[in-house]
Amino acid sequence: MCGVCKLRLSLETADKHRATHSREEYESNFVCPKCYRVSKDAENFEEHKKIGNCLYADIRARGFACKYCGKPCGDKHKRITHHRIHTGERPFRCTICQMSFNTKPNWKRHSLKQHSKDVDEK
Repeated sequence: MCGVCKLRLSLETADKHRATHSREEYESNFVCPKCYRVSKDAENFEEHKKIGNCLYADIRARGFACKYCGKPCGDKHKRITHHRIHTGERPFRCTICQMSFNTKPNWKRHSLKQHSKDVDEK
């Protein structure tokens, strides 16, 4: 996502698009020049800059950023799970009520809360 105009961008077009904004626009919106992380305010931005070795830039460089919105994901599996938000994929289906879920933990929580009696009685 562009830190200035909030446009959703793919990683392939992000750098080219960001170049259309002036340096002043970025600085006034607290956007990290290394990873494009947008901070809410000056204090958060300064804290982010103090870290020095930008974790988000490292994640982006390793290819673990979301191809839809640019969000840094810690590893390949987190990125796959995050992509499901954009694609709507819900690969985990409850065998009792047919409700579907985008993550296995959500499916397990549902099964335990909604169907624990059904499972116990069988």
